[in-house]
Amino acid sequence: MTRSMIFQDDATPAGNAIAVIALNRLGRLLGELRYTDAAERCTRRALPSMKESPGAHASFLIALQEAILPPPHLLISSNDDKKGAALKKWVESNYRVDCYLIGPADRTLPGILREYHSDKPVTAWLCRGMHCLPPAHSREELEAMLA
Repeated sequence: MTRSMIFQDDATPAGNAIAVIALNRLGRLLGELRYTDAAERCTRRALPSMKESPGAHASFLIALQEAILPPPHLLISSNDDKKGAALKKWVESNYRVDCYLIGPADRTLPGILREYHSDKPVTAWLCRGMHCLPPAHSREELEAMLA
């Protein structure tokens, strides 16, 4: 008996490639290397197949691109639900960035998310990978960072 790992796309994207993308995003969001390490192990197993026929591995190529150059993501912490939701809506309608509203300080949040809080009504951190810029406390500051 063997446990096969399918790396090639078919009529749908390869499940392993989608898992790699999800693990990388989750690992960067939570600051948990165990997730990014698992994604890297799976990608390394797929590399020989990818080299052999790259056109059949579009989803893995996207996963590999995201692993090498992580897309930015935005964390918004808000003590005011309406202001936080309004800022998130504004960002999503004007910029192409993954945006997460984490609400007020909550010690039950997983990973490093529990560290993202502020006494200000709304605070946003623009991050790439596991590295974040200093926080923005207004829409104008955030707009300058996103530009």
